[in-house]
Amino acid sequence: MHEIILCKLGEVVLKGQNRHSFEDKLVTNVRRRLKGCGSFQVYIRQSTIYVEPQTDTCDMEGAYKAARQIFGVVTVARAV
Repeated sequence: MHEIILCKLGEVVLKGQNRHSFEDKLVTNVRRRLKGCGSFQVYIRQSTIYVEPQTDTCDMEGAYKAARQIFGVVTVARAV
């Protein structure tokens, strides 16, 4: 078992045909914000961004705090 971070998207889910470009930009912003917290795999599925640590040395508390400050993310949850 390992801990992950789930980020729910805000109004991006209401976008039309260009929704994927907004989602891609948001994933890029998440990766950039979490770079100082360790190595994470970041991907999006069904309007949720999944942030999975790649090593045991990742700062999950720091990543959680950083994810809560990303524009476009309305809810952040830690899950196991």
